[in-house]
Amino acid sequence: MSYAERMSDISSRSSSSSRGRVPRITPTRVLWVVLAIVALILLLQNSTQTTLQFLGFEITAPLFVIIGACLVIGWLLGEVGPRVWRLRRGDR
Repeated sequence: MSYAERMSDISSRSSSSSRGRVPRITPTRVLWVVLAIVALILLLQNSTQTTLQFLGFEITAPLFVIIGACLVIGWLLGEVGPRVWRLRRGDR
């Protein structure tokens, strides 16, 4: 078998095996791509160092880290806190 025949055989096999694997564009995928782009823009625009002063201590960190920490703290207070409170009181 010559080199040209082997190459044509390989290309015909790879094109036939990838025919059924074309990724479909769905609204969910478009939404995730848009959200990822927005998150990247937010990250790049808020990467400046910021000083946070709270109850006598001071932290210097990028703004997006402070925003992320506030989101996590808010989630913990809103979701996990009430569950722990109910468990401690004995309500189920």
